Amino acid sequence: MTPIRVTLGLTLMIVVVLLAAGCVTFPGFDNQTQIFSKEKYVFIEHHINMNGVTVYGECAPPVWIDFPMYFFDNNGVLTVAVHPNEPINESLILFYGSGKSLTGVAGQGASTSAVPVYSLPKPFFDSVTLDSITEDGTVSLHYNNELISLKPNESWVNTSHVIENREPPYHATKCTAEIITTDSIRNAGFFDKRKIVSHVMGGS
Repeated sequence: MTPIRVTLGLTLMIVVVLLAAGCVTFPGFDNQTQIFSKEKYVFIEHHINMNGVTVYGECAPPVWIDFPMYFFDNNGVLTVAVHPNEPINESLILFYGSGKSLTGVAGQGASTSAVPVYSLPKPFFDSVTLDSITEDGTVSLHYNNELISLKPNESWVNTSHVIENREPPYHATKCTAEIITTDSIRNAGFFDKRKIVSHVMGGS
């Protein structure tokens, strides 16, 4: 065998070994390594709002929910409660916020949480799986078996309307309400990790 063939054979063998060991990564597909500035992270938010409007009679909010676990302001400051087993470190590539809110005669309040993400793919309990992220911050994900790709500052929105007839004893009065559900996922873009204010759940 000629030296060129020996070199080529050794190179192919090394590549195969590295692939088998998971040491070779491809940006946008296997994000075990940071592919953009380590000072930045991407914020993805999935939120479902249910708003109720009275159609007939006098409807009242039947449900109140609480415990928002994060707040993200217009200046890019993320204040978040994190689980003791999920501390924030320099390997962070994105934060995933999710939750639900009730307004109008559908109810009152909000319940939210946010989770740090260090590698992809990453499934979540709300039927969302984050698949990959590219160098420009574009995130590909699956939601209810639908493939969605969002660039920074892009959103996916689905709105549905349901007529709800309410009667005692489950409700105070007989009335009819329209429940408007807005299901949205947004890529808020890149933000500075130094603007994350975290509090460990159960900590002092």
